[in-house]
Amino acid sequence: MAFKVNFVDKFTVFIFILLCTETHIFASEDDGYYIDGGFSTFRDISVIPLKHARDRRQTSDGGSGTNTGSNPDTATGAGTNTDTDAGTDSGANTGTNTPSPTSAPIPTTSPDYNEWNIEHEDHRYYTTTSFIATNNMDQFWIELKDVAGHSTLSDSHRTAVTAKLPFQFPFYGHLIDNVTIATGGFMYMSPFLHKWLTATQYIAPLMANFDTRVGNTSEVIYAEMGKKFVVEWRDVYLKDQNASGAFQFQAVLHKNGSITFAYRRLPIPVMNISSSSHPVKIGLSDAFYFDTTSFGTKRRTIYEYHRVALNSTIIQEGTVVMINPLPTCNSFTDCESCVTADIFFECRWCGIINKCSTSVDWHRQKWLNAGCLHLSGDSNCSSIPNKRPSNPEKQSGDSNMSTKIGIIVLVVVVVVALIGSVVGWVYYAYTHPTSASGMWLMEHRPSQMKAKMSNMKFWKRNGTTGDKYAVESTA
Repeated sequence: MAFKVNFVDKFTVFIFILLCTETHIFASEDDGYYIDGGFSTFRDISVIPLKHARDRRQTSDGGSGTNTGSNPDTATGAGTNTDTDAGTDSGANTGTNTPSPTSAPIPTTSPDYNEWNIEHEDHRYYTTTSFIATNNMDQFWIELKDVAGHSTLSDSHRTAVTAKLPFQFPFYGHLIDNVTIATGGFMYMSPFLHKWLTATQYIAPLMANFDTRVGNTSEVIYAEMGKKFVVEWRDVYLKDQNASGAFQFQAVLHKNGSITFAYRRLPIPVMNISSSSHPVKIGLSDAFYFDTTSFGTKRRTIYEYHRVALNSTIIQEGTVVMINPLPTCNSFTDCESCVTADIFFECRWCGIINKCSTSVDWHRQKWLNAGCLHLSGDSNCSSIPNKRPSNPEKQSGDSNMSTKIGIIVLVVVVVVALIGSVVGWVYYAYTHPTSASGMWLMEHRPSQMKAKMSNMKFWKRNGTTGDKYAVESTA
């Protein structure tokens, strides 16, 4: 018994370790955020981040540059991106071959960015333009003088609050109605809420370990300003580096999908911000989900499919980063515009779910489940099926399987019926001793059979054919 208990204990520990290993990215509660309003119903969540480098185009004169990347994303399985250069944009958080921006001249009329010394990056989903605007920050900074800070966000740490947008904001082509604003200098963009918001699906002007309880004037403010939604982190301090001073920066979401980052106060270089207890990121990220259910437990795996990681060496006081969206396949709502779209991606239409996609977006699981990978890609909309075609081989296999299952069920039923009949006959004979069955059972009960065997006589007889045995019974 002791061995059994030890085995069970060891097995329990093994299962616990296994579960912790599957969700190791969430093993520490210190990595999580408290969300005012609650979380999802998924009990098992894991994140698969990007690891490979993406293409990057840049110039120092505002031009479009030269595309050094490869083809758009192509994926063949659930959450498996076969694009060999998928991942973080090269040059992110590195100073390699990156021109340092200088202070821009004060424009006489409206800003002409082609005359400024800027850094321009052309990603697959967004283009980014960054420059220094110290002397004319007012052109890009939106004052929120009469807006009070959010009571929860302005006095907490690792806390996030969901806010309603005044318009539908296109994020990687997906229309967003709400954003989740975090004390840590970023916005979480997905409607699927969980504790580990820093992993992916964010807009981060400066994601870091900010604690609004440290400074007396620390505030997180957000407000609608016409066709803009402005979020400002004002006088916020780093929890583990609060002696460094107060930070002040903004993120502006424009109705057309553009994003602006503006940095008014950065007391220390971004590169000097510690990431030991909280990620430090500047940029965007998006992911898709894949849901499974195992033994009644709902599991969601989050696959990050793209990230725009801005070079932290160019972010300083007075920096402005303008992020503009590029056309995406999922923004097209009909077949004709989808298959004829002349954009960076190769758009494909799936008539089964009526969606245009590259297969890598929020609807990836639906795309795969409907078999869209095999049904899409035709440029002629009339030839694209709007329902899943039948598969003769699959139907034949299903028929054979059904036949086998039917035979097995029939055999089991026959065996059970025979066993039931025997048990029923014995029960009837036992309860009705005067019946023919009862009399037969008594005559052949074990004690009677033993007596008959004891009355049997055996003798040996020699014959021409060898030894033979004869049996005589007086029973």
